[in-house]
Amino acid sequence: METRYLGNSGLEVSVVGLGTNNFGGRMDQEATT
Repeated sequence: METRYLGNSGLEVSVVGLGTNNFGGRMDQEATT
């Protein structure tokens, strides 16, 4: 698994995880209850 460091935070994340960040949509609290 390929990983990268996220800015200067020191967090190491997978490249796949970075690429899937935009899937899905936002929902407000009323829509989820």
